[in-house]
Amino acid sequence: MGKLKAQLRESYFNPILQILPALTFIVTNYIWGRETGWWCAVIVTIALTFYVNIAYKGLFKWYMFHMLIFFVVVSFMCVTAQLFNGTAINKIIDKTIFLLSLTVLSVFRKKIVRLSDKLVSPLVPMSNNITEFYNIVHVFIVLTSLYIIAYLLFFFIGSGQVSADFEVINFISVVFIVLLIVFYVVKIEFVRRQLAKERWLPILNKKGKIIGTIQRLSSLSDRRKYTHPVVRGILIKDGRLLLQKPVDTNDFFYKPSWDSFINNHVGIGERTEECLKKTASELFGIKDINLFLLTKYIEDTPYEHQYVFVFIICSYSGEITPNPLHIAQSKWWTQPQIEANLQAGIFSKKFIREYSLLKRSGLLDSTQIGH
Repeated sequence: MGKLKAQLRESYFNPILQILPALTFIVTNYIWGRETGWWCAVIVTIALTFYVNIAYKGLFKWYMFHMLIFFVVVSFMCVTAQLFNGTAINKIIDKTIFLLSLTVLSVFRKKIVRLSDKLVSPLVPMSNNITEFYNIVHVFIVLTSLYIIAYLLFFFIGSGQVSADFEVINFISVVFIVLLIVFYVVKIEFVRRQLAKERWLPILNKKGKIIGTIQRLSSLSDRRKYTHPVVRGILIKDGRLLLQKPVDTNDFFYKPSWDSFINNHVGIGERTEECLKKTASELFGIKDINLFLLTKYIEDTPYEHQYVFVFIICSYSGEITPNPLHIAQSKWWTQPQIEANLQAGIFSKKFIREYSLLKRSGLLDSTQIGH
């Protein structure tokens, strides 16, 4: 469970932490002045560096890359605030620099993401992290732009002087930043709790060894392709195969087609045999299954690599009763029926591959299987 919690943290990082030094300087510069703002930003930077190194080891290099960018931005804010001290634009110089840095990050997003990828292990899912980071970047681009526009309007309306009314807006902007920080802390914690309820899959290497975990939807939507274990069960009886067609749930990733009796991803902590037996019970209501491993292979799909374990079901107890919530159709197919439709596009790629193997193995002619 500890590894899963660590994976949850790394798969949904709080983007506020990456720009917190800059936000700290903006807020404390307004309240206590430039010098205090600088030291507060430095302290926050050091504290966050230690925290991320302990709590998010897999993201540390990626985090430090962005942290250094914003630390340079804070340093530039401090220097320019000193240079423009006493001038009309002194009150917005830090926001202007902040806006320019965010704009650069947004414009060069693809290049920055490619560079970031080199700093993170391929086992760490980054889609959520990158999406949330650029969401917060875009939020602050809009807010900072509105702030600067409001200042310029007040400045020109006041004939070169900023009215006291603008100080109220300035105070509100600081309060809004603080509230936004609190909002993201609460949001990230809520999302992580929700992710903990979702289905998580093991990540395998080419030898079938578990080397990590990832949430299913994150895996299928991530730019990287991960390898996950999949269990498949083939039921043969008197030379016929029982095939099933799952319910069309408008799954964006996989469309239903006629497939082997059992097809399911293996979850965290599950053995392949346990997963197959549990799936058979949930989908078809059968128990006391005897089976043997026929073969293993790796299937490349558009969204993932599947490390497939193919089992032959030798016997079972109970009546086969398809669960209508998951199974749209089930049917016993003869060999001539299957071969007449092999090129019709109604069978899954994995079934076609496994059917060829079954023919060569002679198992389709056995009268001892499926009874």
